[in-house]
Amino acid sequence: KYVGYVLFLACFSSWRVANTSKPGIITPRSLPRYDHYPYDNLMFLPNRRCDTTNLIRIPRSKFDRMKYKQNVPRYDHFCGWVYNTIG
Repeated sequence: KYVGYVLFLACFSSWRVANTSKPGIITPRSLPRYDHYPYDNLMFLPNRRCDTTNLIRIPRSKFDRMKYKQNVPRYDHFCGWVYNTIG
């Protein structure tokens, strides 16, 4: 009988953590922490700036237009199930 309640609480708790956790935001102060991936010179060029935030675009980063309106390092996708950026 209580297994269903425990399972529901575990599922809801994991969804809540995924919904409220931040993927990391690139700011001028946090830029050195995330800038350790090699540039491929195709999509990501050294010293290229984001058109929206005017920050240097580091490899594997994208501008998140859905929730945070900031650059996210290692951006993968926006998940509608947890309503959060996956990165």
